[in-house]
Amino acid sequence: MKKSTRKFPFNKIIITLLCISLLVSIGFSFKIYNYYLDANDLLQYFEGENDLLRFSLSEANGTVNDLSSEIDHSKDIESQFYEYEYLYDEAQVKYEMLKIDYNLLENYKFEANKKIAYLTFDDGPSNETLEMLKILKQYDVKATFFVNNGANAVIKEISNQGHLLANHTSSHQYNNLYVSTETFKSDILKLQETVYDLTGQTTNIFRFPGGSNTGYIKKVTGSSDITHFKEALTEMGYIYFDWNVDSGDARGKNVSTSTIANNVLDQCMGKREAVILMHTLDSKHTTTLALPLIIEGLLEQGFSFAILSNKTAPIRFID
Repeated sequence: MKKSTRKFPFNKIIITLLCISLLVSIGFSFKIYNYYLDANDLLQYFEGENDLLRFSLSEANGTVNDLSSEIDHSKDIESQFYEYEYLYDEAQVKYEMLKIDYNLLENYKFEANKKIAYLTFDDGPSNETLEMLKILKQYDVKATFFVNNGANAVIKEISNQGHLLANHTSSHQYNNLYVSTETFKSDILKLQETVYDLTGQTTNIFRFPGGSNTGYIKKVTGSSDITHFKEALTEMGYIYFDWNVDSGDARGKNVSTSTIANNVLDQCMGKREAVILMHTLDSKHTTTLALPLIIEGLLEQGFSFAILSNKTAPIRFID
């Protein structure tokens, strides 16, 4: 047998391997290129998204700035609100203070222009006093009664109806009570005890029988000086009152109704305070008849009525 002389095709194998290697390389390169394209597309997408995010962030930042401005503005408004609220409260306080001042001024003007009449009845009491009480009740007017001892039931009725019982001494006897300070004080204390026993009330309002300077005291003492009597009243806690309007009902037994009423109304003209002297004895029926005319006439003149008290400025002939 002959040996084969044919050679092994190394070159073909090498070429084949090279071709395969080249094909693999080309395929791999193409794949890498595709990966590159995909990566590039992804990068561009992310860049677009990044730009969008930047824009959104910019818008959000603008919104935040706007909101910050709005918040600052709101804070300014809130600050202004509290400031206005404080100013309002301050103005409210000033308004209330001005209202108080106005009311005080109006009250002062009212007090300055107020006209008060004090109906005062001396002597008695008597049965005629009961008729006077009926008229006073009808007009809802309170009066001051300077009483002496006697007619205890009438004294109680005066108190029960809310009038003031004032001290006019027990006896009203000039020649007895004005003899000395001791007799003066004794006569006052006697009536004071009677009134307290009958009503349970005390009074510190007093009127001199005959008045403090009408000559009755001088006829007994020989002097117009009543200092010792005034000092005695002060020691006993009394305030004394005279009068500045005289009804004239003591100038006679039958002074006419119209004369009594006209005396009072004429003398009250132009006065702010009128302490009116009348009497309440059984003989003073015309005073009772004049009482409605006096009350209605004083109301027409703008007077209101009150009882005497320690707050009333005393009307005195001798102070």
